[in-house]
Amino acid sequence: MASKKVKAPEEVNASEEVKAPEEVNASEEVKARVLFDFEDLQDNVIRHSGDIFSVTRTRFDEINKKTKEMFNTDYVEEVLEEGK
Repeated sequence: MASKKVKAPEEVNASEEVKAPEEVNASEEVKARVLFDFEDLQDNVIRHSGDIFSVTRTRFDEINKKTKEMFNTDYVEEVLEEGK
């Protein structure tokens, strides 16, 4: 009995570019709540604990990446829409 060679699913789609979830929504605006006071050098403003501001997903992730590296903690959290 002759066997038939069949491509695995990952071989079929290997040439397609797959975007990571953060790339798909990189320009999405989110609301961020400040957890610790910090100087936002990009926007040239002091962010105070409790402040809520709009920011792109990319910038949100960038802020937390830098503060994780420097202080081992996130400085902003996402504010989720409350259901009615």
